[in-house]
Amino acid sequence: EEGGGKKEINPYLTPYISCHSQSQSSKEESKKYSVVKIDPSLAPTTPVEALVLVVPYASNWIESDLHLSILTFMERMIKSPWLAKRILIVSPQQNSTSMQQFVEQFLEDS
Repeated sequence: EEGGGKKEINPYLTPYISCHSQSQSSKEESKKYSVVKIDPSLAPTTPVEALVLVVPYASNWIESDLHLSILTFMERMIKSPWLAKRILIVSPQQNSTSMQQFVEQFLEDS
């Protein structure tokens, strides 16, 4: 697919979490990644800071101990009354680049 696409998914059905699948293709390169955004549920103001966690590619998040831990972390953060920052969890959708290259690409897009 030429150009860029963005697809939103929310398996948790809560206004405090959003999941985006971002893909951009060009003749030079293809960038595909997913971003999960967790917003504080009880913060008095809109957060201006964010904590960004970059996790490696996994074809199945349930079978990977690291990724299953991230999913558990997300569930806990949704219910956390003390969370005051937005949390972004970023993961590549393919295993074609190193983590360093992926982070550099993500920062260029942000």
